[in-house]
Amino acid sequence: MIFTAAYMLAGLAAALAFGITEFVFYLAAAPFLVGCIAFIHIKTDVPLSLLTCLTLLGLLHVLGGLVPVPESWPAEGKHLLYNLWIFEDRLKFDQVVHAYGNGIATWLCWHLMRHTIASIGEWKTLEIEAKPIFLIICLFAGVGIGAFNELGEFMTTLMIEENSVGGYENTGFDLVANTVGSVIAVFLIRFKRVEKLAAGPREI
Repeated sequence: MIFTAAYMLAGLAAALAFGITEFVFYLAAAPFLVGCIAFIHIKTDVPLSLLTCLTLLGLLHVLGGLVPVPESWPAEGKHLLYNLWIFEDRLKFDQVVHAYGNGIATWLCWHLMRHTIASIGEWKTLEIEAKPIFLIICLFAGVGIGAFNELGEFMTTLMIEENSVGGYENTGFDLVANTVGSVIAVFLIRFKRVEKLAAGPREI
């Protein structure tokens, strides 16, 4: 919490100093999101590994929206890290963050599903098997979270005239990246749970 609050406050100060109104709008939602994760953690004891990945996701958003890149580097729109082409006209930093974020969101959905199943039955959380039907539900839930994020970006374009969200094509590629991240996550969850259950009841 301290680490997250520190980089959020630093990001807010930088956004105000540089006059990046768009990023100030995003940061306004940060306390709500952090509060939601804190509430979930209190109720379900979110694994430290997942909490770490979530706070790193927030850090990537702050860096992506504030860190400038040289004018000579390939970027779409404003020369910020978010718009940087890792492979020109193929893969942007933003798309990598979208895939990572949706993968983490899908993992969080699995954690909540596993905790819910355990709470209504007589099982321990770590005994819940990552059945394909459970993972399909988590996949759809993760993609839904990604779509909700795109809705937030759309609202940004309506409220802030000068923004770096991008157009229809950007939204499409973001949704593709979201789906890829969620698919990778469910495969990793399936693989790790099968491996862990075979080795004994330990946390992943």
